[in-house]
Amino acid sequence: MAKKKDKKAKKDTPQFGKKIDGHVYESRKSVYGIAFNDSGQILVARARGKVVLPGGGVEGGEGRKKALRREALEETGHPIEIIRKIGRANEYSISRRRRQANNKKATFYLVEAGEQVHPPMDHDHIPEWMDVAKAMPRFKSEFFRWAVEQVMETAS
Repeated sequence: MAKKKDKKAKKDTPQFGKKIDGHVYESRKSVYGIAFNDSGQILVARARGKVVLPGGGVEGGEGRKKALRREALEETGHPIEIIRKIGRANEYSISRRRRQANNKKATFYLVEAGEQVHPPMDHDHIPEWMDVAKAMPRFKSEFFRWAVEQVMETAS
């Protein structure tokens, strides 16, 4: 019975982005966290002119939660506590930097961010607490907006 549920869950996973002809898309496990401060602002990182949620690729042999803790610390300098899973979404993307086409298979978590313990290790990431209304149109990826909307819907 569990297999049927897993197949249904994958079938119901939203797919964002557009496949571009001529590219072979590789599946890439990704994980992202959504954290709010006491003022209701969301923790984001500005990276290469884009606004992103803390997170990224899951490395070989690494679990999703461990990857999220690592990525959040590298990109923002904030340690995180995972509260709950929000959901999953996929997005076709092309990394110009890596010259690779991916279908990011992302899991999103609601997290609590602790005090910043050091500057970001990813020097091209600048962490910022941003008003949600300002962040939403600036997000690099559609599935970031989708994930934040999921949290906002459950909060109201």
